[in-house]
Amino acid sequence: MHHAHSPQVRFDFLPEVEIRAPFDGGAVTSDAGLLLVAQLEEEVGLLRSLAAVIDDPRQLSKCRHSTLELLTQRVMALVAGYEDCNDHTLLRRDPGLKTATKRRALSGSDLASQPTLSRFENSVTRRDLWRLAEA
Repeated sequence: MHHAHSPQVRFDFLPEVEIRAPFDGGAVTSDAGLLLVAQLEEEVGLLRSLAAVIDDPRQLSKCRHSTLELLTQRVMALVAGYEDCNDHTLLRRDPGLKTATKRRALSGSDLASQPTLSRFENSVTRRDLWRLAEA
């Protein structure tokens, strides 16, 4: 017997992927509430505005993660209550956090590692902080 699936909530911040909340015990996250935050971010664009004013001195051709991706990953984790970068050793594979940062939960590449996020946090300069305050 075929049962039609009708999601109760639609998240459209990742338009190329249908986001469902099945209860079959597959890939599980305790941070599905981040999807609401990601939806809000898509509509408001605060993190995009902030990432645009942070100077990125890295050689971008050698980077896997943009400033926006690093900032989004870090802020989403903070919102979920993960205050330390070392939490990202496991969180970088979490389907809820990956989806909230616009990666495919199961097939998308892992998020940034703890050392990458720590380098990002330590690279923000006083000048960046002034620009962030003005953004």
